[in-house]
Amino acid sequence: MVTIRDDNVIDQVVLTDVDGNRAAVDSTTKRLKVDAGPDVTFQTPIVISQSAVGRTTIMALEADKVIRLHEFVVSGNPGGTYYIAYDNDGAGTAEVALTGAYPIGTNGGIPIPFRAHPDGCLKTVAGKQLTVVSAGGAKLFGHAIVSKASS
Repeated sequence: MVTIRDDNVIDQVVLTDVDGNRAAVDSTTKRLKVDAGPDVTFQTPIVISQSAVGRTTIMALEADKVIRLHEFVVSGNPGGTYYIAYDNDGAGTAEVALTGAYPIGTNGGIPIPFRAHPDGCLKTVAGKQLTVVSAGGAKLFGHAIVSKASS
């Protein structure tokens, strides 16, 4: 649900995930508010704009934090593939793929719908960087919603 004031300014956004959990975007801080546990901090939605094949950091590592992906919606060029992984440095060192390779067709993309659950959809181990990797001509554009927590 999106609430728009009389002056055409978005006043409130409420997201509902597939489990019926609700999260609201605070109009002042632009951060999601959700009862996802005392230690979970949602980040401002992240814009994905990958104009060349390679790696794009979704969220940089913090030594003691786990990164959880709660939503990922992108479109891309046909003929390419992409996958989501975590690694030590964003350059592929000690990379662990969290998904298989997603192929992208004409007018294609892959949505991972919003999930307010504290575990999100995908998560790293502590101290790792969350990255999207594209190959074969895939250029990606969209957004991600992530959270950080100490476990």
